[in-house]
Amino acid sequence: MALPLNYRVGEGGVLADASSGLAGLLSHQVHSGTGTWAASDETSPTRCRPVGAAKAIKVQCLTPGAGTTAYRLEWTVNRAIADISQWNWPIYYTGNTGASVSFFLSQDAGFANYYNFAFASAGVPPDRWSYMAQARSSPDTTTGSPNPSSPFVRVRAVLTLGAGVTGTFYVGSLMYNMRSQPQVAFVFDDGDVTFYTEAFAYMQPRGIPGTVALNRNGSGNPLSTAQVQEMISAGWSMHSHGDEHVDMTTLSESQLVTQVEGAVAHWAGRGVQLDPDSFILPYGARNALVDSVLQRYYKYSCLASGISFPAWDGILDPYKIFRQVIDVPTTTATTIGAMDLAVARGNCLIYMVHKLAVGAPTGNTEIANFKTLVDAVYRKKEAGTIQVRNLADLFSGLEAPRRAR
Repeated sequence: MALPLNYRVGEGGVLADASSGLAGLLSHQVHSGTGTWAASDETSPTRCRPVGAAKAIKVQCLTPGAGTTAYRLEWTVNRAIADISQWNWPIYYTGNTGASVSFFLSQDAGFANYYNFAFASAGVPPDRWSYMAQARSSPDTTTGSPNPSSPFVRVRAVLTLGAGVTGTFYVGSLMYNMRSQPQVAFVFDDGDVTFYTEAFAYMQPRGIPGTVALNRNGSGNPLSTAQVQEMISAGWSMHSHGDEHVDMTTLSESQLVTQVEGAVAHWAGRGVQLDPDSFILPYGARNALVDSVLQRYYKYSCLASGISFPAWDGILDPYKIFRQVIDVPTTTATTIGAMDLAVARGNCLIYMVHKLAVGAPTGNTEIANFKTLVDAVYRKKEAGTIQVRNLADLFSGLEAPRRAR
């Protein structure tokens, strides 16, 4: 699902071009280990990035190695990198856990003077796109004496799997200096009244909108219809969280339809229109059947975990959109650090919040921590560093393209 881009502020470019498939490579081969690998061109639009690319490179480990096994792809390039601030490499991985990616950028064909940018620390999660991002100025290791102001001539990607692991990588082009205007949104799950008495009361004077994920009955002490309508009038958006807040992966197709349609009908009967474009998954639970049903109704669905994500190439996985949890035991250092990372990378960041309380238990949100985070968001908003939107506006902003500047 390719979407137009409205937050892009840096056009950037391509260093290692995968859009020509294997024909664009200098070489490709098993790099290490005893695994059996195969490489081929991939032309499915859902596996080609950036959006509009004709091809990607498919690399598959057919039989696992007794130990770690790796495959490498190598490109010829000719470019100095002193003006590059950030790398992004779109890679889709499907298979067992334990995948990692590194790339090596060398000023000579023999790799005597090179940088190693290793994405292994974060790993490559399965069944989703990962836009591997790293600052050019912070390679993991340096060998020899590479000079950023002199041309580099080789790029090598190394795709690694652990012992006994098989999987498939879809490798797009290595991009540089691609950025979007950082976006932040708060989403409050389950419709608890503290979203009005605590969150709305604290955010509204600071000009920070929010979003509530509503099911039929809410949780604990639910929001009233009047409170929901007041929040909508103040710029908040309301979204379906399923009719009865059940794990949707346990349901049949007809039951899923009931859950999707029930919450919308319930709130429509109270004069509240839920957002027609995005759905908030209860417990973040999804599978292929859930995705297929949601696709009949919505453009997007949101998970219950994850980190910030780039938007300059559209939403990579519209039915697996990450959210950053701020509930106990997550610390404010973690939640504010997530925003700092989103700013550094030009990413979108969606915070997930549950019931607010003093001395909140695990799975709920501590009021003091919440206010500290809101204050940090407010400062960045006022400084023009981030844009803060409700979830409906965050997604609709992706669908009105503008020229990159």
